[in-house]
Amino acid sequence: MCASFDVKTCLSRFKAFYSYWKSSESKASDTDAFLILNGKSDDIYGKTISTQVYFFGYEMQETAMIFCKKCVTILSSKKKIEFLKALKNTDSDIKFNLLTRSQEDKDKENVSTLCQEFLASGNGKNLGVFTKELDRNSETAFSKSVLSALKSKAGELVDSSIVFSQIFGVKGSKEIQLMKKACDATCIFFSKHLKEKIMDVIDEDRKINHRSLSEGCQEALKNRELFKDFEQENLELCYDPLIQSGGNYSLKFSAENDNKPMHFGTIICTLGVRYRSYCSNVVRTLIVNPTSKQSQYYEYLNNLMDWAITQMKPGVVFSDFYNMVVNKVKTDHPKLVDKLVRNFGFVIGIEFRDGNFVIGPKSTSVFKEGMSINLNIGFQDLVNEEADSDKGKKYALWLGDVVILGKAEDGSNLVLTAAAKRRPRSISLYIEEEEDEEEEIQEVDENEESGAAKRHKTDILQKNGAQKRENGHSGDAANNAEVGRGHRRAILEQKTRNEITSEQKRLQQRRDLFDKLQTNAKNRLQGLKTDGETGAKVKSNVSYKGAGQMPKEDDVKKLRIFVDKKYETVILPIFGHPTPFHISTIKNVSSSIEADYTYLRINFHHPGAIIGPKDASNFQVCSNKILKPPF
Repeated sequence: MCASFDVKTCLSRFKAFYSYWKSSESKASDTDAFLILNGKSDDIYGKTISTQVYFFGYEMQETAMIFCKKCVTILSSKKKIEFLKALKNTDSDIKFNLLTRSQEDKDKENVSTLCQEFLASGNGKNLGVFTKELDRNSETAFSKSVLSALKSKAGELVDSSIVFSQIFGVKGSKEIQLMKKACDATCIFFSKHLKEKIMDVIDEDRKINHRSLSEGCQEALKNRELFKDFEQENLELCYDPLIQSGGNYSLKFSAENDNKPMHFGTIICTLGVRYRSYCSNVVRTLIVNPTSKQSQYYEYLNNLMDWAITQMKPGVVFSDFYNMVVNKVKTDHPKLVDKLVRNFGFVIGIEFRDGNFVIGPKSTSVFKEGMSINLNIGFQDLVNEEADSDKGKKYALWLGDVVILGKAEDGSNLVLTAAAKRRPRSISLYIEEEEDEEEEIQEVDENEESGAAKRHKTDILQKNGAQKRENGHSGDAANNAEVGRGHRRAILEQKTRNEITSEQKRLQQRRDLFDKLQTNAKNRLQGLKTDGETGAKVKSNVSYKGAGQMPKEDDVKKLRIFVDKKYETVILPIFGHPTPFHISTIKNVSSSIEADYTYLRINFHHPGAIIGPKDASNFQVCSNKILKPPF
C-alpha cells in the first residue's frame, strides 16, 4: 500500500471508543465483543466500511476484526497487516493482535484464535454485529468461515449499529476539517459548474434532459482547474446529482434522474462531493421568472432554514426540534404545513445518511456539540396559479445545508455550505424576450424624443436577480428604472395630439434641429456626405450585445486567443479575463520567434491618432478619449 497510516489518530479514536463502551450512557454495556467483518461487498456506504475508515483511514476487504474488552484482534492479508504493523509498537493500554491469513490450513488456526479471544472477553456470550450488513459482508469463503465459527460460540448476536452511530455522529477537529473541504468542493461544484451550466442552457434556449445534466457532472469532477486546491484522487461524488423540474418532484435523495428535458421554471438541484471518504451535500432551488407568490414562499423557506439552524442545540431531542419547525410553519403559514417534507435531515459523515439519526417526529436521538447534520427542509405539491403551461403549475421548494453544531468561532452552529448562496436574489433567474424589450424601448423613445438613438437590450438572461421584474421588490435601482419607464409609457400612451401645445412643438423642433446639426458635423469629420445625401453610414462596431453572447468554446474558458469568425472578433486574455476586440480596432499584427518562445504583437487603432479617411470610417466618433468596449 502506498497509503500512509495515522497511528496517533487511530489510537486516540480507539481510546474514545473504549471509554464510551465502558461509560454509563453506552448502549453496549451488555455486549462482550464486536465483530467487524468485511468480505467483498460493493457497497459504498455502511457501518462496516465506516468503522474501517474511521479507525484506519481506508477500507480493507477480506478482513475480520474483533473488538474485545482488553484487546483488538485483526485478521487480514500480509499486505494489510504490514500496513497496520505500527500498532504493535505503541504504549497504548489497548493490546493489538495482528494475524496474517494463511492459505495452508485455510485460516483454521486464525479463526480459532478469534473465537478464543471472544470467549475470553467479558462473559463471552453477546457478540455485537451489524445485522443489516452481515449477509452481504459474509459472501466469500473467508468471511463465511469466520462468521460461522463465531456464531457457534456466541450465545446471541446483538445489533450494534447504534453504538457506532453514537461514535461517528460527533466529529473531532480533523474530521471537521475534512468535512469542510468536502463542503467547499460541493459549493464550488454547484456555483461554478452546475448552476452555470443550467444558466447557459436557459440563456441559449437549448434542450437538455435531467440525466444528461447529471452525467456531465461526473466528467466535470475531473476538471483540475475547477478543483485546483484539492487532491483529485480524493474527490468523488456521493451520489449522482439530482436535477428535477417540470412538475415532477421527489424530495428524496433516493430519487433518480429522468430523461425529460429541463423545464425553465422551478429547478431543484441536489449535489454532494466526498473528500477522503467524508460526505457533504447541498440542496438548492433555482426559479426562473418567479411569481410574487413563489418569491414569497421561497423567501419564507430561506428564513425558516436560518431560524432552524439556530434552534439545533446540544441536548435538544430530534423529535422536539422537528415539532418546533412544524409549529412555526403552522403559525406563520398554516396552508404550508401539509406541504412540509416528512423529515428534516440526518447525521452525515463517512456515511452519507445515518439511519439511526434521522430528524423526524418519532426520533429519540439528541443533538450533541460537534454533530454534523445534513439539514433539509422543503415544501412539495405547491401550485402556481399563474403558470402558462401544465409543467409549471406544480412545483416544489427544497433547501439543504451541512451544519456542525457549536463549532463556529462564537460558539454558534457552523454552516459549511454557506458558499453556495441561497438568498432569493442568488437563485432567481429572469428571462425577457429580446424582441419585446426592443419594441417597448422603441415606443418610449419615439414618444419622448424624436431622432434619439434607439437603445438595445444587452442581456437576455438577467443573472442573480440583478434586474427585478416590474412588480418585484422595492428599493432596487434597476427595478425602479423599469417601473419608471413603464409608468412613462403608460402616461404617454394616454396622450393625444391635441394635448401638445405650441410651446412643446417649438421645443421639439429645436431638439430636432440640434440633432440634425450634430449628425452633419459628425459626418463631415468622418468624410461622409451630409444633408440627406446618400453615402456610407457609419455604425458603431459591436461584437456582442452582452457577455452572454460570447462563445462558450474551451479556448475562451482556458484563456487562449480565440478568433470568432461569425462576429469578426478576436478574444484576448487580459488580466485573467477573456476580452473581445472587433477586427476593425486592430491596426496590424506581427510575430517574432526567440528561442523556444513566440511573441505575438497586436497594434490597435486608438482615439487621437492621425489616421486617414479609410481608417476613420471604422470609428463612429473619432475624437473619443476612451476606448469603447465591443459590447
